[in-house]
Amino acid sequence: NRERLEQTRQACAESGVDAFAVDGDAADEAVLRELLLLLPEGPIGAVFAAGYARFGDTLSLEAEVWDSSIHANLTALYHGNRLAIEGMLSRGGGRILNVLSVASRVAFPSSAAYVASKYGALGLTRSLAAEFRSRGIEIIAFMPGSTNTELWNSQGAAPDRERMMKPEDVATAVANAILHEGDAFFDEVLLMPPGGVL
Repeated sequence: NRERLEQTRQACAESGVDAFAVDGDAADEAVLRELLLLLPEGPIGAVFAAGYARFGDTLSLEAEVWDSSIHANLTALYHGNRLAIEGMLSRGGGRILNVLSVASRVAFPSSAAYVASKYGALGLTRSLAAEFRSRGIEIIAFMPGSTNTELWNSQGAAPDRERMMKPEDVATAVANAILHEGDAFFDEVLLMPPGGVL
């Protein structure tokens, strides 16, 4: 969403942070390379948070829901991580945080495509972490529970949004994990609303 990206870029600039915005399909390698070219020395940290969700009775949902879920939640993550890793290896290491979902560990009804894509995303994250940890790249699986975002606006039904986490609280936890200093690092983060799974 070009408008929302620009709003975020401006908010970063107002906070004294240089930011760039590139809109496009997060699974499109050309879009990802365009973004990474804005960082000529290669990234030292990356957060991947693109995603798609449609919930409903599996037998009633269009086949497109499956394709879109896998495309946004798994394929885009694979391509983004791969390109970030390439850039990080040239710098001697880095840190990646993949925003997944509690649905990477908990199966919910009427969510087959979403849950399958998120289970796959956790498997991908764990596999890449095992492969590249010895080469100086840390890859974090960040799994938030229900968060009160616009994702729920397009769903026919949703848990009580007042009981969900606030996006700014999730953002703070993401920043804490990606910026953590010291010899230890966050391998997996499960962040939940006070009431647990909704």
